[in-house]
Amino acid sequence: GMPSLIGVPPAVTITVGDNCDCPSGDNQITGPAITEICFEFPVTQILGNDATPAGGSYEWQINANNSSFVSAGGINNTKDYTTEVLPVGNYIIKRVYTVLANGQDCIYESNPVNITVHPNPVATISGDDTVCQGESTTFTAGGGTDYLWSTGPNTPSITLFTASTVMVTVTDANGCTATAERTLTV
Repeated sequence: GMPSLIGVPPAVTITVGDNCDCPSGDNQITGPAITEICFEFPVTQILGNDATPAGGSYEWQINANNSSFVSAGGINNTKDYTTEVLPVGNYIIKRVYTVLANGQDCIYESNPVNITVHPNPVATISGDDTVCQGESTTFTAGGGTDYLWSTGPNTPSITLFTASTVMVTVTDANGCTATAERTLTV
């Protein structure tokens, strides 16, 4: 008789070019060179490639402060997108490309562009601002990590002996700055 084929798996049919799946697509965007900024992010253009497969439509979406993605403001159905001015917060921007392929809507999400807008610090100067002749006072700045006084020192505190108005520029850990001024009366 015939030898038995023990352990041979049943035949498998492989179909190449299955028309039920979405084809591979390309949808990429390029963010601005600077994506971390202080106070507010200016109107900026984000560029996108010509997504493939060809013939679809674009929708730009934005996620603010870890909420959900929503349609971005302004004109958001073009290849490139011009942002609105973004206030303090964390933003993720992406482009969603939808195209009819193989009889179905195929959706391709772009890479994300992250933008962070830090608040400016609140600069303060504390200390006795009125002294008698011959006395001194110490002004101490607050609100940041680095300080630069209009009189020159880059220390948190300065000592004054004469009537004057001084200004301090405060810089925080994010590199954002603010100024404060205080007047000493003798």
